[in-house]
Order: sequence, then structure tokens, then C-alpha cells
Amino acid sequence: MPEPIRMLVENRGEVLIVEGIFRDLVSRGDITVDMAWVSSSVISLAELSLLRKPLQPVVVALNCPEQQSEQLRNSVERILSNVSPGGPWHVAIAVPDMRTWIEAELNFTATLARSGLPGRPSKIDLAVFFKDWASQNHFGRDQAATNNSEFAALARFIAHQLALSAGVA
Repeated sequence: MPEPIRMLVENRGEVLIVEGIFRDLVSRGDITVDMAWVSSSVISLAELSLLRKPLQPVVVALNCPEQQSEQLRNSVERILSNVSPGGPWHVAIAVPDMRTWIEAELNFTATLARSGLPGRPSKIDLAVFFKDWASQNHFGRDQAATNNSEFAALARFIAHQLALSAGVA
């Protein structure tokens, strides 16, 4: 059986968001989600993962302000390229955070607007609300990809890795 895609994030709120977005793939065992508290630890964990299991796909998903996003991406890609040139890894930068990914799905955004949560809930309140919503509803990844190019690149990487593991690509 092929290794699952390993998604690495910074904190518990992001675990809840990623598990909600990819609920079907997580429950099937196609994706695992791990956190490492800070971005430098996420990157180190990705390096270690690629060294220990070079065929296991790894996603580094980080939050970053827009003005620093390309610099962060280039740094992380350089580090991972040194460990696994052309390897099965992807760097996903959520600008400014993963809120933009889930708000790119209009059904969730409409539910959030009707929820009674304060104007702009905290990241953790939003993550908990999203995880609850995603447990009852399908998150439209295609719609989110249409509305957010960074999420689209992540979705393409995941689809490609799943196709490879199924022997389809």
C-alpha cells in the first residue's frame, strides 16, 4: 500500500482546517496531518520525513503575510530541494492564513455569515466552527481552487500524488 500524503502545519487550528477540507481523504487514510507549532519546525519535520521516507509525498502548509510569501516559498523550496531534488513535496503558502482557503468555498462562507459568530472570529474559533461544519457538509475543493490559486496548486499536487499511488498517472 502506498504511503499517505503527509501534510505538515503549524498549529491545532490548521490541523482542524486541513482535516475538514480533506475530510474524505483523511478518513480513507490518503492524507495524514501533523503539526509542529512553528514554521521552522514544520520545515524541519518535512526534511526529516523526506529523508526517512523519500517516496512519501509531503506538503508543507504555512501561513504568511503577502509581502513575505514568495521569500518564504523560495526558502522552503530551496531547503526541500537540497534534501529531495524533484521529490514528492509541495509548499503551500496561505496568505495571510488558511482562512482564505476555507472562505473561498461559498457554501461555507454563507453559513459563516449566518452563524452568529462575531464579525471576524479568532483563528481558533473559525477553525473549530469549520471543522464542525465540514463534519456535516462537503467542502467544495473545486470551488475553493477556482477562487484561490494557491489552494488550486495544492489540490493539483494532491490529485497528482493520489493518481500516482493508484497507478493512474
